[in-house]
Amino acid sequence: MKKVLDSLCDYRRFSWNLGLETWQNMHEARQLALTQHLKAELKKPRKKQKLTNAEREILANNPVPSWRRIRDELTENKQYWQTKLPAHVFNLAIQDLGNAWQNFFDKAQPGWGKPKFKSKKA
Repeated sequence: MKKVLDSLCDYRRFSWNLGLETWQNMHEARQLALTQHLKAELKKPRKKQKLTNAEREILANNPVPSWRRIRDELTENKQYWQTKLPAHVFNLAIQDLGNAWQNFFDKAQPGWGKPKFKSKKA
């Protein structure tokens, strides 16, 4: 029983770390793709935004990371050994990662830090 629980904890940590890496890569790619002008336009209310077709295409190709997008991308690229473990463990880890990012950006909760990679030592 201990072996099974240890393997599930390892899989959850693996899923968290892989999700965090994917999240950071998506965020970095989006930041590199957006120009200063486009960032300024996105701060305006949606009705007042004046975006060109090229800018809309940039936004479509570089979406804002969310736990659903991360989950979908990682599910598409699952390795064979991951299919042998419960998907529920994977989904919960990615949802918790989404909650951690949401808490990090929530100004009403200033004490939350940026999500970090999990270590087996912890």
